[in-house]
Amino acid sequence: MGKLISAIFLLNAIFVIALALTEEEEYQMLVQQMATEGADVPQDVVETASLAAAEHPTEEVTYGYDEDSQYPPYLWSEKWPTCKGLRQSPINLTPATCKLDYSRHPLKLNRFYTVPTTTTITNLGHTVQFSFTFGKYGPTVTRGILNKKTYLFAQAHFHFGRTDDIGSEHTIDSKSASLEQHLVFYKAEYGDVMTASEHSDGLIVVATLFQATDNVANKIYTENLGQVLQPGDSFTLNGAKGYSLLNFIETQNVKHIRYSGSLTTPPCSESVTWYISTSVRPISHADLAAFRALFGEHGEPMAGDTRPTQLTNGRVCYMR
Repeated sequence: MGKLISAIFLLNAIFVIALALTEEEEYQMLVQQMATEGADVPQDVVETASLAAAEHPTEEVTYGYDEDSQYPPYLWSEKWPTCKGLRQSPINLTPATCKLDYSRHPLKLNRFYTVPTTTTITNLGHTVQFSFTFGKYGPTVTRGILNKKTYLFAQAHFHFGRTDDIGSEHTIDSKSASLEQHLVFYKAEYGDVMTASEHSDGLIVVATLFQATDNVANKIYTENLGQVLQPGDSFTLNGAKGYSLLNFIETQNVKHIRYSGSLTTPPCSESVTWYISTSVRPISHADLAAFRALFGEHGEPMAGDTRPTQLTNGRVCYMR
């Protein structure tokens, strides 16, 4: 009996170790597999797959989404080579092909109800960002074996189109939604977003897609976007006038599709585990009009800040 118990214990230990290693080594395994199968893997992709430091845009080098941008999406990789990596985002998601997620890396949302001490809305030129300050305990997400990996909240931002018909970065069954919201978290042990983006397990983005409807406008978006119409504009709400993360997702009881990917803007660091809600939420035409009233870096409307979908390159999606 003692030998049987020891054997079971050993098998469980091996199983746990395998689960811990699988996700972080996924990309390297993908590169090696494609090379073995004779797939066309650019040499600089193989080299950048193991880089510890990510490149970041400078004031002299600007990326954009229009053809006349200094670096439109199809040229991003000329300046930021990782943008043509094998694990890029966004992608088209086909829920019917996703594997059932047997809680290998379950996601738990913590303290999303916490009201921040300040809420700051900033026009960054390529998107509008909501950032927050909290008291002693702010919202986090946890995951991994026994939810031991903690990720701290960094910021929320949005991608939207020039019309109500298109605007999300990810598509579901090849259909685009009107807007996509990203809640960005970084792994606590890495200390900050920049450092976390240098690691394959550094970032988590919880994404929600929205579709235009005739609903009443949501004051979270329409009430203060008029304060940040121009690039560099910033507006801060204090105390109870601010918003909790729960205001942005409405409910924590949603299903997500998980896959391994990247930032959707340069330097396209392949450090993101994506959790994308399977429920497309409604957003009013007035809300979308408020977003489209924002101006980007070169005095043109910000709308259209959407990177085209990228190849999946054999990646697997999981759903729970």
